[in-house]
Amino acid sequence: MIKVGVSIVSHNNQDEIIQNHANYNSMENVEFEVCITDNTGNNTLKKFCEEKQYRYILNKTTKGFGENNNQNFKWLRESEINLLLIINPDAKIDVPNYVKFLNKIWKDKWDMFGAKVIEPINIYSSQRRKFPKIYHPLLSLLTKKKYFMLDPKISSIVDWVGGSFLNVRFESYKKLKGFDERFFMYYEDVDLCRRAKNEGMTVMYYSDFSFEHSAKRAGHKIFSKYFFLNIQSMIRYFFYHSKI
Repeated sequence: MIKVGVSIVSHNNQDEIIQNHANYNSMENVEFEVCITDNTGNNTLKKFCEEKQYRYILNKTTKGFGENNNQNFKWLRESEINLLLIINPDAKIDVPNYVKFLNKIWKDKWDMFGAKVIEPINIYSSQRRKFPKIYHPLLSLLTKKKYFMLDPKISSIVDWVGGSFLNVRFESYKKLKGFDERFFMYYEDVDLCRRAKNEGMTVMYYSDFSFEHSAKRAGHKIFSKYFFLNIQSMIRYFFYHSKI
């Protein structure tokens, strides 16, 4: 039996969570435990969690992406999970297909894995990525091209996969002590995968499984709050990992 702990964080995302994350039903040797942290407090989301028997955690103060997922992990680890699935409110998987896929690949010797992304206009956005160079963010901003993305049609070991759909073995996440909570939002997934690589862990990208992601990309809107958070996290990442 594979026990999957599903970690979701809500910033007023109750509608997306109710629409995308209502069907984690155990089947075919895979069991799910779902933990949702609510950063803002919403009675509709709380009631939904009660009905679905999901763990609901209400924050007294706003926390970042990494800290919230670490908080969810602390609860999920008590359920003796084998795998942590970190997934965004606006991301969606076909649960039966995910279960079949997980049963197929479980014996593979990876520590983390990601998959192909389907965005609203049916464009495949690659989670098959190499670590960004310091000049990549500026080039991406100017050209609207992701220079660290690789061909999404090829399954392979990669440098990192995005946090919108990130699967991590329990023992690997525990060894890494989860996300670095100094990253409030953005680059915490890159940092986690880089630390995993430094520990000799394997990060895998699979092209034969896909998930949907609406991808608002708020961090790309110049001079928005999220843009400055993105810049702040980028500087922090390159400072912490200066050997590039």
